[in-house]
Amino acid sequence: MLNWDLIEYPKDLGLKKVISLSKDEELALIQCIYMKMNRRTAGILVALFTGIRIGELCGLQMRDISIIDKTINIQRTVQRIYDKIKGTSYVYIGAPKTASSCRTIPLPSLLINIIKKYYTDNPNQYFLTGRMKPTEPRTYRQFFARFLKKHNLRSVKFHEIRHTFAVRAIEIPEFDVKSLSEILGHKNVSFTLNVYGRANMQQKIKCMNLLNDLL
Repeated sequence: MLNWDLIEYPKDLGLKKVISLSKDEELALIQCIYMKMNRRTAGILVALFTGIRIGELCGLQMRDISIIDKTINIQRTVQRIYDKIKGTSYVYIGAPKTASSCRTIPLPSLLINIIKKYYTDNPNQYFLTGRMKPTEPRTYRQFFARFLKKHNLRSVKFHEIRHTFAVRAIEIPEFDVKSLSEILGHKNVSFTLNVYGRANMQQKIKCMNLLNDLL
């Protein structure tokens, strides 16, 4: 008789479905940003074309931006920490949690041209504010939500901007997964493939249609 207690069932990896903007939605968002260009909307573009997390974007200082090399260095994150015992919270500004999150990301030329408009010579100023004090992620999320609503764009979470970058990158055959993994700050390529490998149905369709030549 089969002892069901001895059977080891597959573990639930807990991978959630990736939600991202369609190409049309992404283009509509970019157009709205160009019509209302400022520091905060430029930040949306930075996230859209680098895939950085919202805390990393809020923590981006002028010292982290190289106009000459056309790169940004991710070495800081901003987040609000809640102390359940004390019932209070505080803003944390420090290094990312993992070593892989500290990384250098090359920037497209068009993006660096936009960043130049808001770049200052003070290395301690934050990109999103132009001041010595950063904006909090929750404050920036609220701004993003209002921006989408004002322009009649689909309501999405800011983290889905990161997903959109990754999905667009995977759709480009020349954009290798190893580079994407490092740009996103993932711990390894396997994690990147587990999260985004099944998101690109259009690429799978193209690959399968290549088999038509064999028929």
